[in-house]
Amino acid sequence: MARRQTDVAIGAAGVPVLHRYEGSHDAEGNELLVTEVALADELAAAADLVKGKLGGLPVAVVRGLRPVDDGSTARDLVRPLDEDMFWLGTDEAIARGRREAVLLRRSVRDFADEPVDADALRRAVGVALTAPAPHHSTPIRFAWVRDPGRRTALLDAMAARWQEHLEADGRPPDEVGRRMRRGDLLRRAPELVLAFRTGDGMHAYPDDARRVGERTMFTVAGGAAVQSLLVALAAEGLGSCWVGSTIFAPDVVRAALDLPPDWQPLGAVAVGVPAEPPVPRSPREPGAGLVEW
Repeated sequence: MARRQTDVAIGAAGVPVLHRYEGSHDAEGNELLVTEVALADELAAAADLVKGKLGGLPVAVVRGLRPVDDGSTARDLVRPLDEDMFWLGTDEAIARGRREAVLLRRSVRDFADEPVDADALRRAVGVALTAPAPHHSTPIRFAWVRDPGRRTALLDAMAARWQEHLEADGRPPDEVGRRMRRGDLLRRAPELVLAFRTGDGMHAYPDDARRVGERTMFTVAGGAAVQSLLVALAAEGLGSCWVGSTIFAPDVVRAALDLPPDWQPLGAVAVGVPAEPPVPRSPREPGAGLVEW
């Protein structure tokens, strides 16, 4: 890995940020299929040669370039993860990248006012469903509640149940209001995804002990899938926050979404583009929380 620096474009206007060679032919007549030159990055790097780091020159003038504005922006320079052949690189980078991919997963509650890439969300769900499950089964489902009316009806019904429980507990009104406002995150989030554990593949037992064990085993598998979803969303550049409120109102959730009785809610995930770039969490001390014999 080269330990050097080169300037890259962080913004662009009036110039195509990419020069695409797709459809062109080289000197031997071979058609180019995927070659793209990051024109904006090359201009930034060339400007850095002129300005230098210590000369105090804020601007470099490029002459001779005849750009045609195609409406592209610096965001188009970012290559999707699944198209990047060098997204990690060396073995050291792979090991570090794996750790940091997990550490980028943190609870995000403030989202930017921009749409979520639907394909990115679908890719994250596809990754999440590779989590282990008992008996070679596929018991986990993720429900993306995209219809605004249905989403509002669901959250209103959940809020009513939650308020009913708090008031039945004898909580004072100010505490009820404060705890109810925690659910506003699910209304503010650009997208809402619910996790469920179904009964698909679950074995039946005549005794309570094994029935409870079977349900617990499938629930743990659901937790693994939810964590995988959160990490995969972070790898896609999306923020998320898991909220367990659906677990406390399973009948309300099933009724609002017209779901079968064996669909057990495992929480809701608020999804959106983070308002601020997330900073990786600091890992715990090696071995913390680990009991060894």
